[in-house]
Amino acid sequence: LSTGPWSLASPAPIPTGVPFRVYRRISTPSGFFRRARLLAGPMDIVLNEVSSVDSIGDFVEIFNRSDEAYVFPDGIWSIKDENDAHVYVIPEGTTIAPRGFLVVDSEQLNFGLGADDTVRLCRGATVHDVTSWKGHVVSRGRFPDGGPWLGGRLTPTKGSANTP
Repeated sequence: LSTGPWSLASPAPIPTGVPFRVYRRISTPSGFFRRARLLAGPMDIVLNEVSSVDSIGDFVEIFNRSDEAYVFPDGIWSIKDENDAHVYVIPEGTTIAPRGFLVVDSEQLNFGLGADDTVRLCRGATVHDVTSWKGHVVSRGRFPDGGPWLGGRLTPTKGSANTP
C-alpha cells in the first residue's frame, strides 16, 4: 500500500492477547523504517470504577486508555472477586471504543460484590489489574479515568467519565 511518501512494508499478522502494543513497520522513501501503532493493546485496558451497594446495583467498569478500539480475544479476559469460583469471562469480540467504557453489572457477573471485597481483571491466569475495599462502596474509581485510584469515594458514574 502506498500513502504519499510512506508505504507499508510486508505487513505481518497482528497477534491478539499479547502483553504489548501492536506495531507494524513502515518504510520511508529513504529505506528507513519507523513503527506505526495500529491497535490498542492489553496495557491500555484497566479497571476504572466499582460499586458494591444494592441501591444502585453492583457493577465493574473497565476503561480503554487508548485512542484506538480494543477487541477482547476469545476467553482470555475475565473478572473475578476474592472467590476464585466467581468468574465472568468477557465474551470474544467484545469491543471497547477509544477512551470508552465497558460496564459489567451483577446480573452479568452472576455474583455480587461484598462489603470487604476485591475485583480482579485477569488475562488468563495473570492478574492484570486489581482493586480492594473495606466496607460497601457506592463508587470506588480512578480519576481522571484510567489514572490513579482515588483514596476517597466517587459519585457513581456507571459507563461515563468519573467525577470526584
